[in-house]
Amino acid sequence: MSAINNAHHATLRSEAPAPALNVGAFWEKTYLPWVKDNKRFSTVRGYEYDWKLYVQSELATKQIDTYTTVEACELRDYLASVKKLNRRSLAPVKSLCSGIFSVAVRKGIIKFNPWREAKGIGKGTTFKSPY
Repeated sequence: MSAINNAHHATLRSEAPAPALNVGAFWEKTYLPWVKDNKRFSTVRGYEYDWKLYVQSELATKQIDTYTTVEACELRDYLASVKKLNRRSLAPVKSLCSGIFSVAVRKGIIKFNPWREAKGIGKGTTFKSPY
């Protein structure tokens, strides 16, 4: 009987790999409730607006633990060049994205915030390679 119990307990202790968490699920289940509890109504409204208008279609399906600074820079450049957002309009979007990933860092889901280093280059916000 001891062998059966030990086998049963071993299966209970074994951890199946956790399903990958995407940014959209994290936004909905963790970040948005945190923002609603800790920020002013105007901030919540602005974040919801920016999420729906600029970020959701680009980030919602991305895996939060594999998202890189390069991808953050590409999204920032895309918003500046294709969506024609200037620095003033980009600032709250970057703040929203950085906030999402900062909370993910504090929750232990990821090790670093990829938006921390996502910056434009020089006067223009896009970088065109000479190659």
